[in-house]
This record gives sequence, C-alpha cells and structure tokens, in this order.
Amino acid sequence: MATLQKAVVRSLPEEPNMTITLVVGGKQRNMDRPKDELLEKPLTRLQKSAAPPIDRQQRRAAQKGKDGGAADAAALPQPPFVGLHAGPSVETPVLDAGSLTNEQAWRQGRLLRIGDAQYRVELNPPLLDRLELHARPFVGIPLMPVVQLHFADEAACQWRWYRQRAGGEWEPIVGAASRRFTPRPEDEGCRLRVECTPGRLAASPVDASPSALAGSSGGADAELALGTPGAAECGPVAVPPSPAAAAPRHALTQQPTVPPELRVLTYNILADQYAATETAKNVIFAHCPPQYLDPDYRRPLVLSELLGFKADIMCLQEVDEKAFSAYLEPQLEAEGYRGLYTNKAGKAGFSVREGSATFFRASRFSLVAHRGVTLKHLFPAKPGDAAKYGDVFDAMLRSSPHLQVALQRVATIAQISLLAPVQPGDRPLCVLNTHLFFHYMAPHIRTMHVWAMVQEAHEMIEAAMADPGMAAQLGGQRPSLLFCGDLNSDLNDGIPGAIELLSTGSVHADFWDWWYGAEFKWEKGADAEQDGEADGQEEAPAAAGSAPAAAQQQAGAAVAATSSGDEYGEVSKQLHSAVEHVQPPGSPAAHSSPGAGNQQQFVAGVDLQIPFSLRSADDLRTPFTNYVKGYQGLLDYIWYEPSALEMARDVPLPTLAEMGGPEGYLPSQRFPSDHLPVVFDLRFRAADAAGSSSSRGASSAPTAGSGAAAAAGGEDQGSGDAGAAAAGAGNVLPAAMYNAGLAAEALGREEVVAVPTDTLYGLAACANSSAAVAHIYATKQRGDHKPLAICVADLQDVGRYGDTQHLPKGLLEDLLPGPVTLLLRRLPDALLAPELNPGVDAIGIRIPDAPFIRAVCRQHRSALALTSANVSGGLSSVEVAEFQELWPACSLVFDAGRLDAGRSGSTVIDLTTPGEFVIRRRGSGFARTMQLLQEKHGLKHVL
Repeated sequence: MATLQKAVVRSLPEEPNMTITLVVGGKQRNMDRPKDELLEKPLTRLQKSAAPPIDRQQRRAAQKGKDGGAADAAALPQPPFVGLHAGPSVETPVLDAGSLTNEQAWRQGRLLRIGDAQYRVELNPPLLDRLELHARPFVGIPLMPVVQLHFADEAACQWRWYRQRAGGEWEPIVGAASRRFTPRPEDEGCRLRVECTPGRLAASPVDASPSALAGSSGGADAELALGTPGAAECGPVAVPPSPAAAAPRHALTQQPTVPPELRVLTYNILADQYAATETAKNVIFAHCPPQYLDPDYRRPLVLSELLGFKADIMCLQEVDEKAFSAYLEPQLEAEGYRGLYTNKAGKAGFSVREGSATFFRASRFSLVAHRGVTLKHLFPAKPGDAAKYGDVFDAMLRSSPHLQVALQRVATIAQISLLAPVQPGDRPLCVLNTHLFFHYMAPHIRTMHVWAMVQEAHEMIEAAMADPGMAAQLGGQRPSLLFCGDLNSDLNDGIPGAIELLSTGSVHADFWDWWYGAEFKWEKGADAEQDGEADGQEEAPAAAGSAPAAAQQQAGAAVAATSSGDEYGEVSKQLHSAVEHVQPPGSPAAHSSPGAGNQQQFVAGVDLQIPFSLRSADDLRTPFTNYVKGYQGLLDYIWYEPSALEMARDVPLPTLAEMGGPEGYLPSQRFPSDHLPVVFDLRFRAADAAGSSSSRGASSAPTAGSGAAAAAGGEDQGSGDAGAAAAGAGNVLPAAMYNAGLAAEALGREEVVAVPTDTLYGLAACANSSAAVAHIYATKQRGDHKPLAICVADLQDVGRYGDTQHLPKGLLEDLLPGPVTLLLRRLPDALLAPELNPGVDAIGIRIPDAPFIRAVCRQHRSALALTSANVSGGLSSVEVAEFQELWPACSLVFDAGRLDAGRSGSTVIDLTTPGEFVIRRRGSGFARTMQLLQEKHGLKHVL
C-alpha cells in the first residue's frame, strides 16, 4: 500500500484564489488557482507534472507521427491517472472534474491519486506564520510571544518553553506549557526558547468546506488537528533594575480594589518611535544611556509597572500601534483587561503610528459604546466651511486665519468609552482619554480641544440615555465623566485655559492664555529650513520673533528630532525644555485692550462653559509628572465628577530621592518613560447621595491635604496652613501654582495679597484700581506721596507702562526677570490708576525671577502695585511670620518659606535718560547690574 502523503490546500473565504501545495515527482508544487475554475484545470497541470520525462528516442518517434509517418505508440510514456475521490479511500467515487469547481472539490480528508501516489487533502491545516519575542526577558516579568496563526485556534495550540544555560543543551522548563511564561530566579543568565505547535479543533475531518474549517472551533467531539511547530528565542534572562521604579507605590496597591472603590491610572508611556531616534538618544534624552531607550528594554518595565498597580481603568498615551496589538493587548488581556486603541490622526502617508489606549478590567465593566474623536474634523478646514463647532469659535477663526490652518494640522484624538458596571456597587462611566498637542505658543488650541472633546462626551452620554437599549445596558444610570490623559498643560506659568476650564467649568473670553496664540501659526519657517525635515514634512509651527535665537535654534532641532514634526504634538519632547520658559510670545496683559499701546495682532477670545462639574484627583497639587533635563511640570491629570465619585486615597508619586536625586531625569535605567504614572483610588458615591454632592463652586477651589504633591517630594511650600483654601482675611496658603488663581481672584476683588518675590515678601494689589491702590497704602501704613513700583509678568509688558524706545537692544532681556527695578518714563496712556504715584513722571517696573508672582500677574491680566511686606519704615520680611501684624489686612498670604536673597531688596536703576543710568538703591543685584550696563551695553554710570 502506497504511503499516504499530504496535499495542503489553503482557502480563505474572502480570497478569490486558493493555493494547493504537494510534492509531485520529488519536487514541491505550489499552485495558485481561482476558486471558480473547473477542477480539471489543476488536475491537468498535476498530470503533466507527474508524467515521466520523454527521452530523445521517444521524442523522435512522437515527432514522426506528427509528420504523417507511423508513430511508435508503445514508445511513448502513458500519462498517469489523476483523480480526486469524494472520500478518504479509493473505494469512494472519483469526482467529475469537468463539472465541479475547485472550491466545491477540494474538501478536507478527500483522497487525491496521481498515478500510484496517494494524497490526503489537508484543507486549511493549522499554520504558524510568525512567532517572535519582542521584549528582553526579566525575572518576574511575564513573556508572551507575538504569534500569527492561520486556520488555528490559540486555545488548541501546544506550547513548550526551554532554557539553555551557558554552554549547555536546551532543557524543558517544568510546568511551562502555555503561551505566557514568567522567568524565575533560577532562569537568570539562561537563554529561553518557546516552541508553538499550531492546532485546531475541527468538527468533521471529511467533506468539510473551506468556510466551515476557516471558522471552526470544534466541539466536545472535535478532532485536534496539529500543524508544523515553530520556535523563537531570546535572552539571556536578566534581573530587572533594582529597586524597581514603582516598588514603593506597588506596596500600596498589592490588592485590587473592590466596589465601590475604583483604581484609575493615566500614563504617557513614551512611544518607541520617539525614544529610539538618534536625536532622542543624543539630544533629547542624552542623559539616558541608549540601551535603556531600546523598546525591548522599556516595554517589560512598563508592563511591570502597569501590572503592579492593579488598576481598574488604565488610560495610556503615546502607545505605539504595534506595541498595543503585539504586546500590551495580549499581555493585559491575560490579566483580565479589555483594551481599546485609537491612532493619532496624522496626514495620510506619514509613518507615525501611535495613539491612546484605554484598558478596563472586564470583571468590573463591560463596553457599551466606544468612539474615537478626531479633533480636526470638528473645526472648519477653511473659511466658510461648515463644521460642528465652527460657529462657536467663529470670532477667533476670523481674526486669526493661522489658527484655522493649525487646527487642521494638529493630529489630536480623544477616546470616549461608555462602560457599564458588572458588579454591585459600581456605577457607569464615560471614560475620556487623550493626549493634547503641545506647542508653547498654542495653549488656546489645547483649551479649544478640551472644550470640544468634553462636549462630545456629553453628547455621547445624552445619546446613550435616550437609546432604550443602551440605557438598559447602563442600568438606567447616567454615566459620570472620568477625564484622563497627558494634557500638556503645566502650571509653571499659571493656570492655563484648559485646566481653568476643567477646574471651574468655564473660561472667559479675556482669559490670559487665549492671547498666547496671537502669533502662533503653522508654516514653513526658519526652524524647519535651517534644520531640515528628514521625514518630508513641509511645514512646522512657527512664531517669528517670539523667542531668542538660541531657543529657536533648539526648537528647530526638536522639530527635526521626531519623525513627524509638530503635526503629532511631539515637539514637546524638546520644546518644554528648550523654549517654553525662555520668553513668552506675547504677554496676555499686552493684549488686554486693542488701543493700549499694543502693536501685536489682536485675537478674540471666546467665553466657554462645559456641562460638567469636575475635580482634579490631586487638586492640582502634584509638582511634576514629567521630569526631564531642563523641564519639570505637571502634565498628566485625572478628572472626575464629585457628584458621582469621591477621593479614597492617592498612590503618591516617587520622591526626588527615589528617582535618583535632582538629576534623576526621566527616562532612566529604572524609569522607562519620561512621564510618571498617575494613580488614584476613587470611590463611587451611593446613588442616593449623588444629589447632595459638592457643587461646581465647592469643587473648583482645591482643598489642600497630604496629596500626591507632598508625597512626591515637592519642595516645602512653607509653614502656612495647607488645609485652608477658601479666601479670607489672614489665610496663609502655599505659594504653589495651583493657588495662583485664588490670588488673581482676590486681586480682581480689589483686595491686597502678600506674595514672595525673588528678593523679599511683598504686598500686591491691582495697579489699575483706585480702591486697590488706596488699600495697599493703608495696609502698608505708608504716605501716598511715596511711589509704588509695579510688577508685570513678561518682557513685552514693560513697554506697556514705561518708555523703552531709548534702551539698548537686549538690555531688558539681560536684566529681566531678576532682582532689579527699572525706573522708566511713565507712558501717558498706561493702564494705571491715577492714584498710583500722582505727579511722578517715572514708574518703577519689576519682573521678579519668581514663577508664582508672575503667574498671578498673567492670570490677573494687569500690572500689580508692589511694595515690601512690612509697615512703612520697618524691617523688610523674608518670612511670612515677620509681617504677621499685616495678615488681617491681606485677603491671602502666600508662603514660600524663608527667602535667601537677604533683606536689601531689588536693585533700583534709573534708566529715564538715554545713554546713562543712576543706581537709586544698590540692592541684591548690584554687582551684576553694574557689569551688564557698563561693560556690555556701554551706559554711563551717573553718581
């Protein structure tokens, strides 16, 4: 009896052709045949392939017959019989090859005869197309190979793991018989090998159709079909860096939460494509040895962090598309999570493939609906176009055509997922996950995007509640909003519009950072031209004259550092450190009135409100979530509705000491991303308690507590009462950015506040309010004939109040911000109260090198009258306790601890006369000031 061989047939339902592979005459034949052709076509081809070769004598005899002679028929070889039987044996009928198509004929288990050779038809046998290991093996971190199967069921595949010690043979690992394997301590130093034999449970071995087998998963009596095994190797196994980056935090999350508590995580994991470039290795993350930027090194560390937190909701940003599908999704699915991925909306043809991913624990929630929102589609592409939110922003778009262009280039997306509770005690959620575009001159775009995506979430909730089927899945309960992500909006310069909108529910048309977009435009600028764009991007965001040349050069390098430029918002990898805090493009105060000496383009703002009352889980107290060389800031947030959720506990961020000290920049050997994962435990309120929850007003003013900031190793914010947040006479609060809004509100009420500067503590009030100026004189107990200085936020503001036309180029940039007060001729149209220094031609102007007071100025959007915090003639204060007798007259006192600049105050320089200067008070900046003015700028010192 002839040995039964195999004829392997592969036929996918959606493909028009099938492939037939078998060995005929000692050679492998691969035939690609249309499914709808008759069976006789491939059988004829096989018959020709199997026919014995014709020698020269036989060929001459055959040729003689063709020429009309008598051919020697016996000399010619006879073609072999070729037939396909209807069953598995020769006893079954031979199929009619002239009436059946390939798709009808080639069925599982049928017998193909070619001469004496017999073949069993194997239709769509299990096939292992790809098996790869894409992560370095670490002890204690699960490995899970990438596998691509055809006509196979993963559950039916057979897995074996082996290890090989140095110089030894491969040995099987006892108990390692599944796709996922966690290396053990005894595996350290060994190479690992995984072997997969593809399998499928087939319901019927004979006469099964291609479509039936392609989707077959078998049953209780199913036959197991196995394919050819394949293998992949990796190693050697290493011990992960110690101590693990998240070890102290994981100690707090050893147990998963149970309803009604809920653990939420947001984490920008740093896309592989941004970490692996040469510019990233040599410029952006030059502090990090390149081997620690390798994706195969970082991925398992990210996974270890995620698994250790045992979160119920995980919102990830900068997730590579392949990292999601080949690594994170299968790994986290094995842990009971379901994952959703949305790629950024880049220009067609670009290679950047990263986006946001939302994972939720399937034992807690089920998916009701999911939507990816492309923000550019919500705004008009060109003037006159209809768009969903075109009317809302019509005034801004008409006054700033460049904004309309930029909105179409930004690739921001948002993920919105409606989740229904699975267990009692949980409530439905609307999870919004995003990664906002960054450019230091484009906070207005982030504000617009936040508003638009929150509107989309609200609309999705409304639609779900109006749909009987979806409402039933949600248990008749309205989902509450959980807004997570990398918002690229720090508090380093004050509360930006996006954060103001989320924390208070509204942002007004003249809010300070609307005006930062006045000069923002997306065009081919000097940055792109001088550095080149290897990726072929023709345009990049530009802001002519908005930053010093050196900073612009760094920014240009940053644009070139990423594969897709600013279209994908990833210039932030360098711009945060290179440009953002060098020199703002145009002070908000400089735009407060179109006629107030303003030479820049006026851009209209928009009053916005959102239909939710939200609260930040950290109450905006976290000092940073992004910590790279040259930049630290809070970028990552978790916002929730206090009507449905409340804080249970935080999972404090690592301290600077735990990160490696002040120079423990991210990423590093232990920390796989340039961001830190933000984790909080929330608690669902009882349904009957939701109506009595805090109002928007109560939730918008953060209340201090231990929080993530204190545990994260932030600097001491002073000795004031960190538990008090409401405004009131004598309240002492930390001089932290999250309190800048409270200071600005008090100033807007014409009240006096006490603030730290770069020299002394000062009393500040609105310089454009007669009542506020009178109040500060009364508080100081100072005669109104003694002049007050003013404080502004940025260099562009100086020219709003004092005459700078005669000053040497670069002088202001050299002196400010810093411990100096510049006396300049007061402009007649300066927006200052007439009671401020009446009859005095000069005005003293300060820009302290102190972020808090500058942030307050920006948010107040006007100059501050500023004087030292002491009774007139008394000792200047370097601690808040030293002017405690003035606290009752102050609405708020902001404490930054003891100031170390001494008590001499700022250096007062009279620059009212061209070409010369007079030192009116030596102050703490005297030596440097003298050197700059005389040696660099050539001014004459007049005694």
